[in-house]
Amino acid sequence: MNAQDLSAYELGFDLEMEILTMNRYIEYMDTDGSSPCLMEVYVSTDYSGDFENATWTEITNQLESNIDKGGFIEGNEFAGLPYPGDQNLVGLPNPDGLKDPAKNADGKWVRSTFNMVDYIGMSNVTFAVRVYTTFPGESIAYTGGRNRIGRFLISDFNVKGREQ
Repeated sequence: MNAQDLSAYELGFDLEMEILTMNRYIEYMDTDGSSPCLMEVYVSTDYSGDFENATWTEITNQLESNIDKGGFIEGNEFAGLPYPGDQNLVGLPNPDGLKDPAKNADGKWVRSTFNMVDYIGMSNVTFAVRVYTTFPGESIAYTGGRNRIGRFLISDFNVKGREQ
């Protein structure tokens, strides 16, 4: 994401980052039932074009997310991002304890927000999304509805400033 200059928001503003994401076609590993890929969100205040030399802080667990269930229903927010894939599938193990059918977002938009109070007044705030595979080795074969990496869609990233 492009760097955001928040220096104009010193006093009297609430700042929030918002991003919409969707995971689709992710099929669990037949070896242990885990997701073959995950997504994380990071923020930096010193990124200047060189990703490797910037300092990145993971904020995934600080996100407040809400799954589109015919709209984003107030009161359905939860911390972090939902575990990717169809969590309603039965008969598959839950190796890392992250599957939660109540947070099944397979093929649904998820609105996630991040309270930026700690970044008010800063002139170089950059967000990054990391999608990575979780399996060892070079590749996996999609077989029998399992082992499919799928895709993550990212839409409508923005930073909102609201007067207090």
